[in-house]
Amino acid sequence: MFKKNSIILIVDDSDSIRKQLKADLKELGFINIVESNSGLDALTKVIEAGKEASPINLVISDLAMPTMTGLELLAELRNMETYYNLPFIMLTAEKQVDMVIKALDAGVNGYLMKPYTAEALLECLNNVYTKIRKKF
Repeated sequence: MFKKNSIILIVDDSDSIRKQLKADLKELGFINIVESNSGLDALTKVIEAGKEASPINLVISDLAMPTMTGLELLAELRNMETYYNLPFIMLTAEKQVDMVIKALDAGVNGYLMKPYTAEALLECLNNVYTKIRKKF
Protein backbone atom coordinates (compact mmCIF):
# COMPACT_ATOMS: atom_id res chain seq x y z
CA MET A 1 0.00 0.00 0.00
CA PHE A 2 1.10 3.55 -0.62
CA LYS A 3 2.53 5.22 2.47
CA LYS A 4 -0.02 7.25 4.39
CA ASN A 5 2.15 10.37 3.98
CA SER A 6 2.23 9.99 0.18
CA ILE A 7 1.25 13.16 -1.66
CA ILE A 8 -1.81 12.38 -3.77
CA LEU A 9 -3.09 14.75 -6.46
CA ILE A 10 -6.81 14.52 -7.21
CA VAL A 11 -7.75 15.97 -10.61
CA ASP A 12 -11.41 16.43 -11.48
CA ASP A 13 -13.47 19.34 -12.78
CA SER A 14 -16.28 18.37 -10.39
CA ASP A 15 -16.00 19.87 -6.90
CA SER A 16 -18.24 17.17 -5.46
CA ILE A 17 -16.14 14.33 -6.90
CA ARG A 18 -12.92 15.91 -5.58
CA LYS A 19 -14.47 16.36 -2.12
CA GLN A 20 -15.75 12.78 -2.04
CA LEU A 21 -12.46 11.30 -3.21
CA LYS A 22 -10.55 13.42 -0.70
CA ALA A 23 -12.86 12.25 2.11
CA ASP A 24 -12.46 8.62 1.03
CA LEU A 25 -8.66 8.92 0.92
CA LYS A 26 -8.63 10.56 4.35
CA GLU A 27 -10.80 7.73 5.64
CA LEU A 28 -8.11 5.34 4.38
CA GLY A 29 -5.54 7.32 6.39
CA PHE A 30 -3.93 9.49 3.71
CA ILE A 31 -3.05 12.96 4.96
CA ASN A 32 -1.36 14.80 2.06
CA ILE A 33 -3.98 15.40 -0.60
CA VAL A 34 -3.71 18.11 -3.24
CA GLU A 35 -6.62 19.05 -5.50
CA SER A 36 -6.82 20.40 -9.03
CA ASN A 37 -9.84 21.20 -11.18
CA SER A 38 -8.14 20.78 -14.58
CA GLY A 39 -5.50 18.75 -16.33
CA LEU A 40 -3.48 21.85 -17.18
CA ASP A 41 -3.46 23.04 -13.56
CA ALA A 42 -2.55 19.51 -12.44
CA LEU A 43 0.41 19.39 -14.83
CA THR A 44 1.67 22.66 -13.37
CA LYS A 45 1.23 21.34 -9.81
CA VAL A 46 3.14 18.14 -10.58
CA ILE A 47 6.03 20.06 -12.15
CA GLU A 48 6.14 22.67 -9.36
CA ALA A 49 6.02 19.99 -6.65
CA GLY A 50 8.82 18.15 -8.44
CA LYS A 51 11.03 21.21 -8.11
CA GLU A 52 10.47 21.22 -4.35
CA ALA A 53 11.31 18.62 -1.74
CA SER A 54 7.77 17.21 -1.81
CA PRO A 55 6.95 15.67 -5.21
CA ILE A 56 3.54 14.22 -6.03
CA ASN A 57 3.53 10.44 -5.40
CA LEU A 58 0.23 9.51 -7.08
CA VAL A 59 -2.22 11.14 -9.48
CA ILE A 60 -5.90 10.20 -9.53
CA SER A 61 -7.46 11.97 -12.50
CA ASP A 62 -10.82 12.18 -14.18
CA LEU A 63 -10.72 11.28 -17.86
CA ALA A 64 -13.21 13.79 -19.29
CA MET A 65 -12.30 17.39 -18.43
CA PRO A 66 -12.27 20.62 -20.43
CA THR A 67 -9.00 22.22 -21.59
CA MET A 68 -6.83 19.14 -20.94
CA THR A 69 -8.33 15.68 -20.49
CA GLY A 70 -6.97 13.11 -18.09
CA LEU A 71 -5.67 11.17 -21.07
CA GLU A 72 -3.80 14.26 -22.31
CA LEU A 73 -2.41 14.86 -18.81
CA LEU A 74 -1.23 11.27 -18.66
CA ALA A 75 0.43 11.57 -22.07
CA GLU A 76 2.22 14.78 -21.03
CA LEU A 77 3.55 13.14 -17.86
CA ARG A 78 4.62 9.97 -19.68
CA ASN A 79 6.53 12.13 -22.19
CA MET A 80 8.66 13.65 -19.41
CA GLU A 81 11.52 11.53 -18.12
CA THR A 82 11.08 12.85 -14.57
CA TYR A 83 7.42 11.80 -14.38
CA TYR A 84 7.42 8.78 -16.67
CA ASN A 85 6.88 6.38 -13.76
CA LEU A 86 4.56 8.57 -11.68
CA PRO A 87 1.69 6.29 -10.61
CA PHE A 88 -1.52 7.38 -12.32
CA ILE A 89 -5.09 6.17 -11.77
CA MET A 90 -7.78 7.18 -14.25
CA LEU A 91 -11.18 7.90 -12.72
CA THR A 92 -14.11 8.07 -15.09
CA ALA A 93 -17.75 7.37 -15.75
CA GLU A 94 -16.71 6.44 -19.29
CA LYS A 95 -17.52 2.80 -19.90
CA GLN A 96 -16.33 2.57 -23.49
CA VAL A 97 -13.74 -0.13 -24.02
CA ASP A 98 -11.78 1.98 -26.51
CA MET A 99 -11.14 4.68 -23.86
CA VAL A 100 -9.88 2.06 -21.41
CA ILE A 101 -7.55 0.72 -24.10
CA LYS A 102 -6.28 4.23 -24.93
CA ALA A 103 -5.56 4.88 -21.26
CA LEU A 104 -3.77 1.56 -20.89
CA ASP A 105 -1.77 2.20 -24.07
CA ALA A 106 -0.82 5.64 -22.70
CA GLY A 107 0.60 4.03 -19.56
CA VAL A 108 -2.12 4.38 -16.93
CA ASN A 109 -1.45 2.21 -13.87
CA GLY A 110 -5.05 1.77 -12.77
CA TYR A 111 -8.61 2.49 -13.79
CA LEU A 112 -11.49 3.30 -11.44
CA MET A 113 -15.06 3.59 -12.69
CA LYS A 114 -17.49 6.20 -11.31
CA PRO A 115 -19.46 5.78 -9.23
CA TYR A 116 -16.88 3.90 -7.20
CA THR A 117 -17.04 2.41 -3.73
CA ALA A 118 -14.49 2.85 -0.95
CA GLU A 119 -13.67 -0.84 -1.35
CA ALA A 120 -13.06 -0.40 -5.11
CA LEU A 121 -10.79 2.58 -4.39
CA LEU A 122 -8.77 0.59 -1.85
CA GLU A 123 -8.50 -2.36 -4.23
CA CYS A 124 -7.35 -0.07 -7.05
CA LEU A 125 -4.73 1.58 -4.82
CA ASN A 126 -3.44 -1.83 -3.73
CA ASN A 127 -3.33 -3.13 -7.31
CA VAL A 128 -1.44 -0.08 -8.56
CA TYR A 129 1.02 -0.24 -5.67
CA THR A 130 1.64 -3.94 -6.34
CA LYS A 131 2.23 -3.25 -10.06
CA ILE A 132 4.68 -0.42 -9.50
CA ARG A 133 6.60 -2.34 -6.81
CA LYS A 134 7.17 -5.20 -9.28
CA LYS A 135 8.76 -2.79 -11.79
CA PHE A 136 11.63 -1.93 -9.44
